[in-house]
Amino acid sequence: MSNAIENNYENLAAAVDDAVADSSVSVSLTDAELNVLNSIPGAIAIFAANGALVWTSEQAEKLVCLRPPLLEQINPQSQVEFLQAVSRAARDKVSSSAIVKLQHVGNTGKSQTVTLEVNCSYFGPEASIYAEGFSLAIINDISHQFGLETQLAEAKQENEDKNTFFSSMSHELRTPLNAIIGFAEMLEGKAPIQLDDHKRLEYAGLISGSANHLLGLINDILDLSRLDAGKNSARKEWVDLEATLQTTVRSMMPIAMNKGIDLIIEDLDTIPHLFTDKRALTQILTNVLSNAVKFSHHDGVVRAKVVRLRNRLKIVISDKGIGMSADTQSKLGGLFYQSGDVISGDYGGSGLGLSIVYKLVELLGGKIAISSRLHEGTIVSIILPTGSDQAMPVPARSNDEVVYLSEAREQTLPNTVGKSVSSGVRT
Repeated sequence: MSNAIENNYENLAAAVDDAVADSSVSVSLTDAELNVLNSIPGAIAIFAANGALVWTSEQAEKLVCLRPPLLEQINPQSQVEFLQAVSRAARDKVSSSAIVKLQHVGNTGKSQTVTLEVNCSYFGPEASIYAEGFSLAIINDISHQFGLETQLAEAKQENEDKNTFFSSMSHELRTPLNAIIGFAEMLEGKAPIQLDDHKRLEYAGLISGSANHLLGLINDILDLSRLDAGKNSARKEWVDLEATLQTTVRSMMPIAMNKGIDLIIEDLDTIPHLFTDKRALTQILTNVLSNAVKFSHHDGVVRAKVVRLRNRLKIVISDKGIGMSADTQSKLGGLFYQSGDVISGDYGGSGLGLSIVYKLVELLGGKIAISSRLHEGTIVSIILPTGSDQAMPVPARSNDEVVYLSEAREQTLPNTVGKSVSSGVRT
C-alpha cells in the first residue's frame, strides 16, 4: 500500500492540498490518481488533523457512504475516540485506531448504526504547504463482528446473573424452609422443652409467615418464567385506575405504618378508565409500591400520581429512599438480575419484582422508565395505553341494556368511586 502511494506522492499531495483549501472539501483527481488509490485493498479515506474528511475511495463510499461533514454522522460517544486517533496519526505521527459508531442511511432509506474500525497512519507529503500532516485511514465494517461480541458479552453477563440468582434464591428458599421444619418439630414435641399454649400459637404463626414468604418467592419465579416464555396473554377489560390504585395503596398500609411512611395519592381528577388487564395492572402497582415502601427510610413519604397524555396514562410512583446507582439501573429488567441490596439480604425478597413489572408493562403495550440517585430516592414512570380505540360500553339509562357506540371512543366512563380512603392514605 505504501509503495503505491509513494509512486504518486506529489500528485496525491497536490490533491490533498486542493481538498483542504476548498471549503466544499471536494477532491479532483486524475484517472491515474484514482486508479492508484482505488487499487489499494479495502476502504481508504484521508482525514485532516482536525477530523475533516479530505478524500475517500470508491470502496469507502460503497461501504458506508462516507461524505462530509463526517462528524455529524458519527455518534457523540465515538467522536472523541475518532478525533484522538486521527490527530495522533496526523500530528504526532503515531499509528492509532478507533472503533466508531456512525449513523448511516441504507438503501431502504432507514437510518441504521454502523460500527467501523478506523486504522490511522501518518500521511505527510513534503510538497504540502500545511505544517500538519494528514491521517490515512483504512476502514473496516465490523458491525457483524461487534454485534456478535456484544451478544457474547451480554450472554456472559446473563450467565453471571443467573449464577448469582440461583445462589441467592437457594438461600432465600432454605431460610423459610428451615424455620418451618424447626418450629414444626418443636410443636411435635421433638425438642426437649415444654411449650405452653402461648408459645404454640406463636410458633404456629411463625410457620404460617414462613410458608407465605416461601409461597411468594415461588410465585415470583413462576410468574417471571411464564412471562419470559410468552405464555401469559392479556385479558383486557375496562378498569377503573383510580379505584385500583387506591385499593393497592390500602394493601400497602400495614407495612407502611410499621415504618412510619406516608402514602400520598395526588389528585386523580378526570382520570379515564383503562382498557387493560386488571390483574397485570394490579401486580404492576403492587410491585412498584412495595419496592417504594421497602426501600424508603423510616418516616419517609411515597407519592403516587397519574398524568393524562392524550390516549395514554402515565403512572408516577416516587420515594426518597436509598435509591440506586447508575450501574444498577442499567441492568434493571434483566431476567436473572437482582439488585445488590436484595442479594445482600438487607431487605429480603426475591428481587424479581421489577423484572416482573418490566415484562407485564411490555405485555400491556406500555413503557417504563426509572430515574434514581443513590441515597436520594427513585422515580418510576409507567406509561400505558388507555385503549381508547376500543368501543367503550355506555349505558343510556340505568334500566337500559349496554349500547356499544363507536362515537364513544373519546368519552370516559363516569367516576363512581368516591374520594374517601382508608386512614393513613392521603389524597
